[in-house]
Amino acid sequence: MKIKVLYNILKIISLIIIPLALTFIVIPYIDIVLTNGDLYGRMIETKHANHLGMPKEHNRKFPTLRLILHKILPEENALEASLMVYGDQDLFTKEFRAILRTEYNNQPFAIHNEVSSKDSMTYNDIGLSEAAFKSNRFIIPITHSVSGFPNDKILLRPIVNYYSDWVTYDFNFEVQKAISGRNLSIEIDSGNHISIELSRTQLENVFVKICSGIFILISIIVGFGIISSKKGLSKLEELLMVAGYIIAIEGFRELIGLSRVSGISALEIIVIGVPLVFIFIALIISFIKGILEKININSR
Repeated sequence: MKIKVLYNILKIISLIIIPLALTFIVIPYIDIVLTNGDLYGRMIETKHANHLGMPKEHNRKFPTLRLILHKILPEENALEASLMVYGDQDLFTKEFRAILRTEYNNQPFAIHNEVSSKDSMTYNDIGLSEAAFKSNRFIIPITHSVSGFPNDKILLRPIVNYYSDWVTYDFNFEVQKAISGRNLSIEIDSGNHISIELSRTQLENVFVKICSGIFILISIIVGFGIISSKKGLSKLEELLMVAGYIIAIEGFRELIGLSRVSGISALEIIVIGVPLVFIFIALIISFIKGILEKININSR
């Protein structure tokens, strides 16, 4: 009797505490995390990326070199970017060059992009103590992470140098993301290499995975529904089923943003390829059932 009363008390407490915890703790936390990730994915994001040999924090005594990432070019496995140098006017009394190379072996090391006091667009208004120099947009090769969509990341490892009057000079380094739908993260490893990552937002990641799970579940239900049919489907019903499912696949691709440019991903095979094979097998079973049913009717 006491055990039953204790069980009922725990049951009542669980029915009250669990919904309250979900309402006031879990859901708000998830909402904040996803909303922040989505916000940073949509906005322009700038991060300080100084490594060993540079000032630890932004220092106005040195010029600042900013790498701006404008656009992803998936057809070319590249990024459209530009370089900017800015700082107090007194820092640019001598000729300077800021050079950017990529560490991956996608192109010869001699190929580089630069911004200089001679060849760049200069912004220096009268009355302002700050000057800025900006290069034209250029294309730099990128590398992709091993993980496929939607966990795929764009990787870039820049090598930057700043020369003033042909002498190496200290500088601040920044990376600015002007691309919508990606989050920017910067890491400096033990070898003093700067790694730039552009990842999809958590909101997009969660949305794609939930939609994928629902689509697989619907495909399983449809497949077992076809198999469990005792008499099998008619030819017209089979044609309508296949046509409707193919249209649903195309709509699903558009819904989660699967790109044909990057090739077929593991997610596409799992979510679309495997269910399509399952539906195809179910239709064959249904077709065979329909033929056997007709044979039985004619034999009677």
